[in-house]
Parts: sequence; structure tokens; C-alpha cells
Amino acid sequence: MKPETIYILACEAFRLEIGALWPELEAAAAPACLSCRYLDQELHKDLEALKGAVEGALQEISADRVILLYGSKCHPEMPILAAGRRIVTLEEVNCVHAISGRDTREEPRAFFLTPRELFNWRRFFRYDEKTDEEKEIFREKFCTYCNTAVFYDTGVMAYSGELLYDFAAASGLTTDRVHIGLEPFRKKMLLAVQKALA
Repeated sequence: MKPETIYILACEAFRLEIGALWPELEAAAAPACLSCRYLDQELHKDLEALKGAVEGALQEISADRVILLYGSKCHPEMPILAAGRRIVTLEEVNCVHAISGRDTREEPRAFFLTPRELFNWRRFFRYDEKTDEEKEIFREKFCTYCNTAVFYDTGVMAYSGELLYDFAAASGLTTDRVHIGLEPFRKKMLLAVQKALA
């Protein structure tokens, strides 16, 4: 008898943490097989594109059980997209909450970075394509809406102070590093696997 499959459909924001936890997740899922597909984090820039990509991927998945790794507020219809199927979803509103295990809503003027976001910030904001004038506007906007930046370090990539320094210089924000480790996300993922198996 062919074992069941648990399919993780995840935003790319979770790639580094899932990769670090993969052996544990496979062991927790046994005897079911575990598979994962990532969707580009830049889809968040266009809600219709995000909705279409998630819907399309869910239609393509033939797995018995699915874990959908998107925050409940990443798209206003995210809970609806998961309805009617055997899909385990996140309760957290976004990837920062899911990875850190912290609720950041009490700090509305802080900008939060996970390792993947720090690694990709130049590409995500197309920073290197900007003119000097556009870079100044970029900095002004950050300083208008935020007063600090916080990097939640899960320990999944070699810490690069240079990356953090570059982001701080570009955004104009005081940027702090907070080491949180993998434990909050590990608990979240192991629970999601348990729910998928139930």
C-alpha cells in the first residue's frame, strides 16, 4: 500500500527554516512521505497574483494532506482558499509571527526581517535598480512609517553583519538583531505535521 503524502505549500519566506528542520519533519511525518513546494515571496506585491498562484498550486497538488504555510492575513481570502479541503493552515497573521513565535502588533512602527527577507531585501525592493533619487525616496518612506528595524535571527544562515548594515544604511533605520533560534518555528511545524496526520 502506497504511503500517504503530506505536501507543504509554503511562501519562500520559510525556505531556510524548513530546510534546517527538514530531517525532523520527515521523521515526524513517517510513515507518510513529506514533500514541499515554495512560491515566490514577491507574489505579496500583487494580491491577485498571490491568490492565483496559491489556488493554482492547490489544484495541482494530489497529496492526501496539505500544510499551507501562509499567514492568515497574507491575503484577505487566504482562509477561503483553504476551505473545503483537508488543509492545515497557520493561525499567525504572517511569516514573521510564525517564525518568531512573537506577536509584533504592539510595535506598529517597527519593520521586521526574517533571515530570508534579510538575505533577499535588495532583490525584493529592487534596490540596485533604483536611481540615487529613488533610493532617497525609499529611505524617506521607511523613516516616515517606521522608527526601527528588527532582524529575527533563527540561526539558519551565517550571520552577516554587513547585510544588516546595508539594510540599515538604505532604510535609514536603527536596526537590531534579536536571536530567537528555531524552537518557536520547530514547535509550529511539528504541530502542523501532527494535525496533517490526524
